[in-house]
Amino acid sequence: MSQLRTLIHEIHRRSLWQVLGIYLAGAWISLQVVEQLAEAAGLPPWVRPLALVLLIIGFPIVMATAFVQEGLTTKEPEPPPQSLADVGEVALPAPGAVTGAASVLTWRNALAGGVIAFALLGLAGTAWVLFGGGSLAPAAGVGDVNPHSIAVLPFATVDEANEAFRVGVHDALLTQLAKVGDLHVISRTSMLEYDGTTKPISQIGEELRVARVLEGTVQRAENMVQINVQLIDAATDNHLWAESYTRDLSASNLIAIQSEIVRDIARELRAVLAPEEEARIASVPTQNLEAYDLFLRARDLQQQDTPGARLESIELLEQVVTLDPDFALAWAFLSIGHSDAYWFGYDRTQARIERARAAVDRAFEIDPGLPEASMAMGEYYYRTQRDYEAALRELGAARERMGETAELVGTIASVERRQGDFAMAAADYRRAAELDPRAAIWGWTEGQTLWLLGDFAEADRAIDRTLNLVPDHSPAWAAKIRTYLYSTGDLEGTRRFLGRAVEAGAAGGSLVGLSGQLGMLERNPAMALEALSEAPELMPAQYGAVPKALYEGMAHALAGEAEQARTLFDSARVVLEDFVRTRPGNETARMNLALAYAHLGLEDEALDAAGAAVELLPDDAFLRGFFLGTIARAYAAAGATGEAVDLIRSISGEGSLLVLSHDPAWDPLRHLPEFQALVEREQAGWRPLP
Repeated sequence: MSQLRTLIHEIHRRSLWQVLGIYLAGAWISLQVVEQLAEAAGLPPWVRPLALVLLIIGFPIVMATAFVQEGLTTKEPEPPPQSLADVGEVALPAPGAVTGAASVLTWRNALAGGVIAFALLGLAGTAWVLFGGGSLAPAAGVGDVNPHSIAVLPFATVDEANEAFRVGVHDALLTQLAKVGDLHVISRTSMLEYDGTTKPISQIGEELRVARVLEGTVQRAENMVQINVQLIDAATDNHLWAESYTRDLSASNLIAIQSEIVRDIARELRAVLAPEEEARIASVPTQNLEAYDLFLRARDLQQQDTPGARLESIELLEQVVTLDPDFALAWAFLSIGHSDAYWFGYDRTQARIERARAAVDRAFEIDPGLPEASMAMGEYYYRTQRDYEAALRELGAARERMGETAELVGTIASVERRQGDFAMAAADYRRAAELDPRAAIWGWTEGQTLWLLGDFAEADRAIDRTLNLVPDHSPAWAAKIRTYLYSTGDLEGTRRFLGRAVEAGAAGGSLVGLSGQLGMLERNPAMALEALSEAPELMPAQYGAVPKALYEGMAHALAGEAEQARTLFDSARVVLEDFVRTRPGNETARMNLALAYAHLGLEDEALDAAGAAVELLPDDAFLRGFFLGTIARAYAAAGATGEAVDLIRSISGEGSLLVLSHDPAWDPLRHLPEFQALVEREQAGWRPLP
């Protein structure tokens, strides 16, 4: 007992408690530094535990050093000798000398040992980075790997009857995760590619540029639901965390499970979950399980790129709001469905516009702060009203409050493009690609936008991202071929590119129209007519359709077949006059009617129709060049050469997209010096693509 008291006395006397506290605090700080460095530099998983082992080994060394060294500095003085006889012959050490353990257990040695140990740890980590598979450099692809990035694989289920349910739950979880601003969540389109995949997690992580992958299963049986998930490190395939969530089956419990999963993932990824985000993910949109089931099915259909699926989703959402008239989220997506139906031409009626507005107004009435309602209102302004300023205001509010999804960011980019902010639009299309890296749409739409900045080399690289994903993607091939044509003016090379597209398996309307246009630029009307033979009688165009007969008439006119050309132009006139009667505000119908009139020799009617088209033109920077180019062709064909040249000159930055040097539509202008100056300017800008 006396020995224990002596030990405690020595511990106090030698200040070992203070040394212990300082060491523990320093060790904690060291581990935090190692954690941050390991995460930032992508160091292997063994770095963190090795640092902990070194600190544990160092603990007894530091404590022993403190025991010895503090003993030297705080040693109690011995009593003075009573006489010279008591002193005797004493061997005094040299000044500053110590012997035994004290010579080894010094603070200098302890500090040096710690520095050497962590230096070796740093060298080992650096060697792994340089030679063993790690990398401090940004990885290839779109953006760097974000430590807070996650991909949620489509859930599995053993019961095919639960197919729609498991798809809906997966989509809903992605939506909930996207509400956490500190997380980078890969969007739905990219994730569907991995449904039932056998690819290794490391490959998925590399393809999607994510740090973590979540996989799981969902089971639904009678009145119970169970969702099992596990979080995996994409780089190492290590399982970081797993959890099973079992609840009574109800709409509120399904939302609660999703909220728990989001919180757990945010915790594991050390992402900040703001209070307002916490409230949003915990919000229960409906208590009606049947309505929620139908809502999940409708959202799945709404995101499929087919007219039938989108129209069916509207029908389901109508059923949802009938079951629960206070389901604000369903009203918001119903409004988006109506706006899409109008935009994509499924139903371009005033009644459809009114249904879109009524649905979003109802969503705001139920929940004035609902971010999805702001998104729906933005879609309404963009797709039905072409009010781009109002659309951007509402979509921006949604982006601030509901987080980023590829769908939302891509829509914002499209509005920015219509406003003429091409640089910001290109940046947002690139951001959409980061959120949805396996979706084909973002590369070629960014490329189209870069045309308008005159950056054809970057446009070509952006379009290639789409073709790397989908080698036979027809719109992307059409965009790539046009990029080459606009950049170089090389018709022979453009024809070779078209052949490559066909060899890759690309087909469809995008290439048919391009092939017909190329035949005209080559002044080969037979080739143009051959391409047009594959086109439908009404060729789809933005905000309307164009009778194929109009283009066929131009080809026959180029071939010198005046009678056939006149018959076709008159056929197109009849169709377009009917369009104008039924849709008097449609500028596309009027500008094409002006072309038909001009080729029929009806100059006055052509000029009237062209003037009306100019008055109707929307404030749309993206389509401005196309619209004014079409009207300029009508002026040229009608003999109004001055007006035609003025319009061409007014298309700032887009003149090169008109292919002035080759297009026979501009033949009536070629004798004009001012037109020749425009041609020379176009040719001076031609550059080979890298």
